[in-house]
Formats: sequence, C-alpha cells, structure tokens
Amino acid sequence: MLLKDSAIFTLFPYTKTLVSFVCRMNREPIRSPARSVANLEFHNTGDEVNDVARKIVATLEERGVRAMNPAMGFPMEMDRFPGKIWVISHKPVNDYL
Repeated sequence: MLLKDSAIFTLFPYTKTLVSFVCRMNREPIRSPARSVANLEFHNTGDEVNDVARKIVATLEERGVRAMNPAMGFPMEMDRFPGKIWVISHKPVNDYL
C-alpha cells in the first residue's frame, strides 16, 4: 500500500510527511505493582507526548507549513464502531518505512 492510499488523507488531505517521536517513561513507576503509580507515569508521559506534538505543530504553522497531530490517548471516534475507532494506525505507517 502506498502512503497516498492511506486513511491518513481522510484525516488530513494535505499530508506530505509523517513525523514520529518517542517520549521515554521512567522505569520504576512502570515496574511498580501499585497500579496508581504506574498509571500516573503513563498519564504524565502521554501528556508529554501531546505537548511535544502540539509544539511541533505550532512551530511548523509559524513557518507556513500546514500541520496537525492526532491525540496520543485512547481512540474516541466511536461513531465508527465496530470499525476502526482510532485516527492513525501506527503499524501501517511503519510498513511504509
């Protein structure tokens, strides 16, 4: 499948490039048997992912580049259920690389 055939264009038809980045979680909270501790680390890192993505989009827009980022969190497009309820499928994106 070519990128031009991707569902990404349904979300953002002006797509020319995909940017991917990773934020690292702290190890010990994730290893903790206390669910509240691990959950807090997941949420804090998720917030960081959204913040970084938002800053990238703002920087690109300042330079005249159209940009957007999907939310890091749980799928919310429940109107599509029982079909695909997430915006971007990372596995097919990785298949393009």
